[in-house]
Amino acid sequence: MARKLSLSVVAVVIALTVTCATSAATSLGTKNSLARWERVSAGTHPRDLDSAASAYDPDTGQLVVFGGETKAGVTLSATWLWSGSTWSEATSGTHPPALAGAAMVYDPKVHAVVLFGGVGQYGTLSSETWLWKSSAWHLQGSTKAPSPRSYPAMTYDTKSQTVDLFGGFVNSSAQTSAQLWAWSPTGWRQLVQLGLPALAEASMVYDQVSGEMLIYGGVKARGISTVGQTWVQKGASGNWRPTGAGGPGSRAGAGTAFDPTLGGVVAFGGWESGPGRPTGTWLWAHSHWSKIATSTTPPARSAAVMAFDDNENAIVLVGGASANLSPMSDQWKLVTE
Repeated sequence: MARKLSLSVVAVVIALTVTCATSAATSLGTKNSLARWERVSAGTHPRDLDSAASAYDPDTGQLVVFGGETKAGVTLSATWLWSGSTWSEATSGTHPPALAGAAMVYDPKVHAVVLFGGVGQYGTLSSETWLWKSSAWHLQGSTKAPSPRSYPAMTYDTKSQTVDLFGGFVNSSAQTSAQLWAWSPTGWRQLVQLGLPALAEASMVYDQVSGEMLIYGGVKARGISTVGQTWVQKGASGNWRPTGAGGPGSRAGAGTAFDPTLGGVVAFGGWESGPGRPTGTWLWAHSHWSKIATSTTPPARSAAVMAFDDNENAIVLVGGASANLSPMSDQWKLVTE
């Protein structure tokens, strides 16, 4: 009798476990299946925007977009602000020089958007650090900073409360860097990192659910095949672990952003070795990649503006470079229900 009772209890536990697992999987699958890209008609807006830097500023409720490159090959120094419904061009007397391929992220500790690096009109690399705060740009002085570079990856590390910067092109020969740096109000300091190769045009995001830093994709040098690996790091050890988790495949210049409505990191677009541009929307959650089923998909692109907009409760995608390398002007948002 006791044996029968034990078996009954085990059966109930197994049934509940399977039901819960199925329910969780269904919930995630439902979220994925209900995600959709919507085209946004925004009236006056930044046009021909390739390789612009962007970050959402929760203090002002605005997406901040700086620089980029136009179809005519002109590097820009304009600052655009998206309120969730309209665009406006900021008028700041002092501002960074015209740049493409700069890195930008919001720092909640200083209540400012931090910008670093980029490449100017005539190929000059920047090592300047700027803050966008109180509707104005402020140049930061530093006795020690990363060397001039373009297309580095940058994110805010919530655990260490620092802005972390990785990689980038460091000279005119497109040599890439494996350096990892951290910025705080006291300045820059180089971090010890183990396991990351030298890369540019990689994606770097802090996963707010797992508490891990994520680096995905990139290119080892211009003209060399793109990378499809995903690395994660947690804590202060400096050890980066390749996950072998598959996913979007080898690509560089992908748009990435953490989406709290999906509970993970969303990746879209990028470029890969050979002609064309990859499509498809991917989600990094629970330590693996899964493809999000969307009813519509924006045209393929790389080096686009992509950030989560609290006002719209959605990821915003703007511009980028098409398959024939032409800058794009369209705007989309990823909506989940």
